[in-house]
Amino acid sequence: MSHHPKQSPFATVNFYFGEQHLDTLQEFDQLSRTIKRSRTGTLHFLLTHYKWYNKHNLACIG
Repeated sequence: MSHHPKQSPFATVNFYFGEQHLDTLQEFDQLSRTIKRSRTGTLHFLLTHYKWYNKHNLACIG
């Protein structure tokens, strides 16, 4: 009989911004402040925008 812990609907992800990408972290934090969202909300915003942009681009090109 195996006991598996119940999986949580939540997850934690850690991003490492090394020296080469400190500017990216600063831009990301600035965007978060500008759009008044948490880092998670900002990531969601960027992914949603990316999906919309690709769909819009395909519609314009196709």
